[in-house]
Amino acid sequence: MELEGPNTPGLRGYVVAWATSVVVLAVLLLLMLEPDPVPPQAIIWILVFLVPASSPFAVAGVLLVHHVCREERRQWLHVLVAGAAGAMAGGFVTLVNVGLVVLIPAIAASTAIGRAVVVPMVWHRRNSAAFAVTG
Repeated sequence: MELEGPNTPGLRGYVVAWATSVVVLAVLLLLMLEPDPVPPQAIIWILVFLVPASSPFAVAGVLLVHHVCREERRQWLHVLVAGAAGAMAGGFVTLVNVGLVVLIPAIAASTAIGRAVVVPMVWHRRNSAAFAVTG
């Protein structure tokens, strides 16, 4: 008999996923700003903007992904749904400024990467749950 365990990374995992996606998006934005050389401190300014700007989208995205995927064991589907949620958030951003449509793939990719990073946390939660049941 295979034990069913948690399929999500938990609150700590979602915070790590969000933080990872913010850093990845900051790096992608820096790369999109080339060919002009960007000073290294620019990442700090981008992060100062992205952290508060992304927070409402992160909360909505976490709730969406959690409720859609909580019964699904296959983590690649969680990553895919997170990327889709990121694309939807990017689409919402384009309602404010259509010129930002180029950000949709970067937001989707960074969100998917953030969720992929916490897949090991799901495995750990499953192992911990199985150990607690079996002793």
